[in-house]
Amino acid sequence: GSAARGVTSLGLVCAGLVKEVEEMAVKGDGVTMGDEEVTVFDADKGALPTVGLRDYVERWITYSGCSKMSLVLASVYVRRSGIQVTSGNKHRLLLACLVVAAKFHDDVFYSNTFYAAVGGSTLPEVNRLEQAILKACNWSMLVSKPDYETRLTTLMNHSAIAAVPLITPKQPQNIEKLSTVTIAPPSCVDRFFSFLGLN
Repeated sequence: GSAARGVTSLGLVCAGLVKEVEEMAVKGDGVTMGDEEVTVFDADKGALPTVGLRDYVERWITYSGCSKMSLVLASVYVRRSGIQVTSGNKHRLLLACLVVAAKFHDDVFYSNTFYAAVGGSTLPEVNRLEQAILKACNWSMLVSKPDYETRLTTLMNHSAIAAVPLITPKQPQNIEKLSTVTIAPPSCVDRFFSFLGLN
């Protein structure tokens, strides 16, 4: 039915987005010299998140209830920002883009406190990330239909059909509790998953 197709489509876009960002990070790691200016998106040296980007994005989809379109928009914003994607910034850069995309497009979106909990960050950190990505994109969040369709097609082509996750978005059962927990530092996203018992 249409619901099944929606889940499959969402899974394809998720797989494509993750693959694309991972490839960008590998390329970025190869060209960075290690003495670049540290940005708000960069994790602390020696404290890179150990949670895989795919698990991270799947978790975002599951608990934020984001749309396929917001994933595509996040992909556009990653590129539009002009920020060199690396293994040290890919989680936080994508988190910022996902937050902005959800607010810009999705009919239902949550507070940054909630997004911080889902993303394994803190409210002040998510606020900084959001401001930084908006500035990097010159506050240009509109995406034309042709650009959207091109990005969507690219992400679908990036996805490996055999490895597409079956994602079922759901509303968090207790948003207030999830929003107010004390979580691990932003650079230790993996510890956060265990802390909440949601991994």
